[in-house]
Parts: sequence; C-alpha cells; structure tokens
Amino acid sequence: AVGGRPKLVDIPGGREHCITSDDIFSMKEEPGSCLVIGASYVALECAGFLTQMGYPTTVMARSDVFLRGFDRDMAREVVEHMAHSGTRFLTNTTPTEVVKSQPQELKQEGGGGEGVEADGTGKSTSGFDRLTVRYLQHDEDAGGVLKEEHFDTVLLAIGRYPNTEGLGLESAGVVLNSDSKKVVVDEFDRSSVEGIYAVGDAAEGRPELTPAAIAGGR
Repeated sequence: AVGGRPKLVDIPGGREHCITSDDIFSMKEEPGSCLVIGASYVALECAGFLTQMGYPTTVMARSDVFLRGFDRDMAREVVEHMAHSGTRFLTNTTPTEVVKSQPQELKQEGGGGEGVEADGTGKSTSGFDRLTVRYLQHDEDAGGVLKEEHFDTVLLAIGRYPNTEGLGLESAGVVLNSDSKKVVVDEFDRSSVEGIYAVGDAAEGRPELTPAAIAGGR
C-alpha cells in the first residue's frame, strides 16, 4: 500500500501552469474560475465542491463517458445532477496548450471565465495570472476544431500512478504491469513472489478507492 501521485498532462504548459487534486487544498488564493481536466471520480469530486463553493467550474473530458468502471446509469445521474447544479461540461475535447493570458485576450470573452473580470494586466481581480487553454473540440463531421478559453485555475485529474518505482520490486521478482506500474496480484492480493502482497492503488485491477484499500488491508 504505497500510495500514488497524480499524472500530469503532456502538453505545452501542462506542468508549468496546471495544478492537481493534491494542490487544490494548499492554494494561497481563491481558485476563481476553474477548469478541471478529467472524467474520473476525482475530477467530478473536485468540480462538484468547487461549483458548490461558488466558483465557475468547467469539466473537460476527451469523451462523453464519465466514471469508467462504475455503473453507467449512476454515472449519468451524477453528471446530470452536476450539470443541473451549475457545473459546465466540455466533452469530446482534448487540451493542446496552457499559457498565461495576454491582456488583449481578456476583453469580455466568454467561456469558463464568465463573471470573472480581469484588471487589464492579464490577471484576475483576485490578483493571479489568468490562463488561456487551447483545445481541440472533436466533431464527427468537421474533425477537430481548435478553440480557446480563459480560466484562473486549471486542475488536472486524469489519473494517478503508484509509488512503486525505487522499491526494487522487479529486482525481487515482483511482476508489474508494464503500463500502469502496478503490482500484478491474484484474487487474494498475492504478488508473483511468495510473502509479498499489494493492496490499494498499488494493486493491478483493484478500484482506486479508499474503502477498497482498507478492505484489502484487512
């Protein structure tokens, strides 16, 4: 049970200008208008409480399927409830770049920044730099259409990876999934090496949920 860290998006500005779900609670300033990138339960959880706290919030996902691995009817109910409560959804979209906004770009433009004024310097009225997010809107007829919107905070929630690197697991003979780097386990959480078990986010094929990890540890 080694825990995990958020994945980052591999686009220009993705590392420099975006935060993750690990960072949202340590911000020094209010987040302002927010873009949450991802379709996981972490993405919807963050978007939900940001909306309820009064911050204009948009969720961007590469498809129209949210909460993969969960019951489809319940997932649709969650998204519909969030949309009814004020969360905006951009589906079938892929971010391509995140840059600091220039003052001339912020003249009464809509999108995610609606209702948040800029002071003419490229900063929001909260005092932090605004961000321009460029993305592809996928359309079956027109293909990809390049668009852009402005936000104060861009939060990445596109998944997590386990802290299995540096533990010497492969040297010990423990088999890891080559893509996810999670430990391959059987139905009893046993790895490929006798006496070594993996539970929680470190185990391949297990739900990335705290109750599941606790149950596995017991």
